[in-house]
Amino acid sequence: MWETARWLFGALNSWSAITAFVLFWVVWIVGGWAIFHSWLATPVSPPNSPAPSQTVQGSPGATTLQAGRDIIMQAPTQTAPGAPATEAPARNLLQNGSFDQGLEHWGTGWLEEQVINQPIIRRHGFLAFRGAQANWFPSPEGRRPGSGALRVEHETPYAPNVYSTVSQAVTLTRSRNYEVSFWVRAEHVDGAGGLVLRIAPHRVDRPDLWDRVKVQVPPVPPGSSDWREYHLRFNSGDQERYDVRFSAEGRVRAWIADVVVRPLATH
Repeated sequence: MWETARWLFGALNSWSAITAFVLFWVVWIVGGWAIFHSWLATPVSPPNSPAPSQTVQGSPGATTLQAGRDIIMQAPTQTAPGAPATEAPARNLLQNGSFDQGLEHWGTGWLEEQVINQPIIRRHGFLAFRGAQANWFPSPEGRRPGSGALRVEHETPYAPNVYSTVSQAVTLTRSRNYEVSFWVRAEHVDGAGGLVLRIAPHRVDRPDLWDRVKVQVPPVPPGSSDWREYHLRFNSGDQERYDVRFSAEGRVRAWIADVVVRPLATH
């Protein structure tokens, strides 16, 4: 009986050891899988390194969002309160107002439509009345930065109806306000006559309209002056076609540049 009990005790010990060994590995495998699965399901935070410093230029009122290392710009849905509305400047109604193309699109304003006078137009591009000694020609040497220039050399002293001129016709809207601007750099402008810009209806023979809308360059003693800008505002009235006409009516040596005709904003 003792031997039987001893054998039974030993067998129990053996089976316990085997059972314990098996249970150990089962618990280890099951527990390890649970831990691994839990680790996979948990989001891993990125390292706490700061995003690089960035400067973003956006329109006023825009919202800047920082998303990790990405910059997202959200434009405002409406103009910020108090921000004034801006209008794009109107285009120049003149062609070749900077004289980059020489006297292209410029001329006498009277003879271009007469076939018999085409050789004169091609040869000169300007008109001299009653024996006026003058020359109007492109002059790259005297131009403003980024622009061409037109050189005016009128040598005849002032006398009635003795002048030289160059012009360009523009089409305007009736009864609307406009502004013409231009730059002049003068070496010499006589006090009598001098250099004048006129706005007059195209091919309308009315002397009373000749001096109605004009701006005159003030006298400049012999020497050299800096570039100066001139402005003239006018209303088109009941006409649509106008001449933008420069005239030299006394001794003039000067450059003209950047001639612009634009409609004024309506309110």
